[in-house]
Amino acid sequence: MKLASQLMLTSALAAVVLLTGNYAKAGYISGQIEFGDINSPAAVVTLGEVSPTNPAEVTTGTGNYAGLIGDAATFDPIVFAPQTTGLLWTIVSGATTYTFTINSFTSTFQNGYFVNLAGAGTATETGFSDTNGTWSITDTNSNGSGLDFTFGASSDVANTPDSGTSALLISLGLVGISLGVVAQRRKSVAA
Repeated sequence: MKLASQLMLTSALAAVVLLTGNYAKAGYISGQIEFGDINSPAAVVTLGEVSPTNPAEVTTGTGNYAGLIGDAATFDPIVFAPQTTGLLWTIVSGATTYTFTINSFTSTFQNGYFVNLAGAGTATETGFSDTNGTWSITDTNSNGSGLDFTFGASSDVANTPDSGTSALLISLGLVGISLGVVAQRRKSVAA
């Protein structure tokens, strides 16, 4: 009776792993997104900080962002001297919220007419796993007559999800162990 209970428990654990393996982690975000200005001026630039004028408009979107062209984004100020990480932008489209958070800066440059920033960050989307990505911002004051603000981000495709292969291998291993236990017990009882 004890052997049958152990076998049932092992089989139940294997079934749970199989059934939850594909749901334990949602897919990762893929694609690129860019914003352009719909305001004049597009941003307020001070020493070490860019404050985009809200809202910014999605001008390019691929992958998960393909349906967002024309949607509005709300940007937080970007402080880069000193380098400050945190939420960069948010888009709410229907029941889905998209965000991007700055995790680090890889380059910063500013002079009287130009700001160029780049770094690494994390993209989020309702129903998807947080995804590492890269970002860049360029803000120019061409001929002193106005600011052009562009933001670009790309998700890191190295975050490809497992798709349940590990869960399947673990489950098969548990089933193999339980079958081995049953075989050993039968040998012991027969001898």
